[in-house]
Amino acid sequence: MKNFEIIQPNPALQFTQTLQPRTQTRRIIIHHYHHEQATPQDVHRWHLNNSWAGFGYNFAVDMDGTIWEGRGLHHIGTHTGGNNADSIGISCQGRYDDNTRQMPDIQFNALVWLIKHIRDIYGNIPMLRHRDVTATACPGRHFPWDELQQMNFRGDSNREQADKPVDTIPIDILGNLQHIRGYVENGTTWVRLADITSALGFAAYWDDVRRMPVIATADAASLRQTDHKKPAH
Repeated sequence: MKNFEIIQPNPALQFTQTLQPRTQTRRIIIHHYHHEQATPQDVHRWHLNNSWAGFGYNFAVDMDGTIWEGRGLHHIGTHTGGNNADSIGISCQGRYDDNTRQMPDIQFNALVWLIKHIRDIYGNIPMLRHRDVTATACPGRHFPWDELQQMNFRGDSNREQADKPVDTIPIDILGNLQHIRGYVENGTTWVRLADITSALGFAAYWDDVRRMPVIATADAASLRQTDHKKPAH
């Protein structure tokens, strides 16, 4: 399995307006470029011609598996009219309405990796197609939507079979055996930050202003503003 990473376009995208922070994240919306060779700079130019600030997607995935950062994890995009304020937009290079009939394995796996990465941060938020919320064919009838729902990497069945999800992970915390909710995936053990901090007598919550998890005493955590509440993962 290729190790994926999110990279910045080069040359960098120059936005014409200050990007606005997103205060809530409830869903992921999937698109396609309707173009098999377009670069992020090409799409950026198209979107500037729409009188937008520039590249409207939060991320994009090329057919060679490159994952580009557009507006990034925390900013409002302009990818789905009327549905941008609480969503992360991901676009895939390709014309999955006509010319592109099969998504390359490397692109599919990069897309799965990116969605998993986003859900590690925001929880198991739903994933929608552009067409599910707007009158459009995007991301196209050939887009592997049903397969994507399974969220399995292609060509990695042996590893996935070996890494069965589990309900709890035994952890020795300061000499005390604790059973923390978690699972094993692709050779990595995942546990909830909130459960670890609770076992240590602290609390964890998401600070939406600073865009980071916070570990604090239980009393301090209870005093945080209610409009910034978000479960820590």
